[in-house]
Amino acid sequence: MDTNFSNGHGKLVILLAALAILLLLWSFAVPIYEAPDEPHHWHYALYLHQNQRLPIYNPELVEANSPPLYYILVAPFASDPDEPKPIVNSSLQSPKPPRWFDNSSRDLGRYWPIRSARIVSVVISITTVFFCYLLGAEAKGNQAT
Repeated sequence: MDTNFSNGHGKLVILLAALAILLLLWSFAVPIYEAPDEPHHWHYALYLHQNQRLPIYNPELVEANSPPLYYILVAPFASDPDEPKPIVNSSLQSPKPPRWFDNSSRDLGRYWPIRSARIVSVVISITTVFFCYLLGAEAKGNQAT
């Protein structure tokens, strides 16, 4: 076997493993709904799961103008509408800045549909990086890079 290929293959495996570890750690370390726009994305997926059709853009579904592929992939996991409650008052001030939702260390056992959606996002991200790596190697003319 060509050592150049095995070096490139090893780099790819290390890259994907590091990415998987970091993204999985992030998906469990960040409290539910504290990721950017996560409540809006989740409500879009929940709407798809409950209604079996695309939503119409409105103030409650602000992500409804987004392309639906990601949400279609996540919708099967959107079976439970349980979600953290907001802790922000009417003047948009949080008693626990920078947090916006009531989360606790006991929540690790809760919100598994949302956590499952995060894990699907990890798989999508790893797949994207894998194909970008292959495209870059192909563009360079060296499949092992």
